[in-house]
Amino acid sequence: GAPYFGSHTYEVIFHVPTMMPSNPKETQQIHKKRHVGNDVVTVVWSENPFEYRTDMLTTQFNQVYIVLYPVAVPNTLSLYHVRIVLKSGVNVGAFGPLQDH
Repeated sequence: GAPYFGSHTYEVIFHVPTMMPSNPKETQQIHKKRHVGNDVVTVVWSENPFEYRTDMLTTQFNQVYIVLYPVAVPNTLSLYHVRIVLKSGVNVGAFGPLQDH
């Protein structure tokens, strides 16, 4: 099954399309898109130097995209550029890794 975590306040499930079984008879792999397209938050790993296009996945449910880009810096630990993109017209309130509570 998909990696899952739940507590009394929230639930998180990771739909990882590359880890889902593929159907060789289906070129569009609709069963994978059905899961990912119904997620509210989508985390994307991108090794492409170009900005990730959020219109690549057409969905009514995705509201937030968290895009992770590895940054190559010689002689350092792994560094990542994190880009958070909200779907147009979505107001999810303040969130992120640098919040003072």
